Amino acid sequence: MAQVCVSSITEAELLFGLALKPQAAKLAELVNQFLLGVSVLPWDSAAAKAYADLCASSWKRGAPLAAWDMLVAAHAFASGLTPRHQRPLLPFPPSPPPLSRLVQAL
Repeated sequence: MAQVCVSSITEAELLFGLALKPQAAKLAELVNQFLLGVSVLPWDSAAAKAYADLCASSWKRGAPLAAWDMLVAAHAFASGLTPRHQRPLLPFPPSPPPLSRLVQAL
């Protein structure tokens, strides 16, 4: 089985959801168990540069993704990974690596 990892941005989104629902003990248990079972990738300068490149590229072609989607996708590209999403992402135009990798959507 392939190793599963998430961006620290995804971890923050999950923890934010829990902070909004402090009474949801079962949800907190599930989220915490999930986070214990995956690798959480730290945000770094390579991810920041990939984010800037992705934002600029998508804005120039008039089809930006949602900010959180771009942050997570850029983090995956900078880490040499392929992002997986529940909803499809727009295909990215050809550009210099790391953004030239194809996005595989579920």
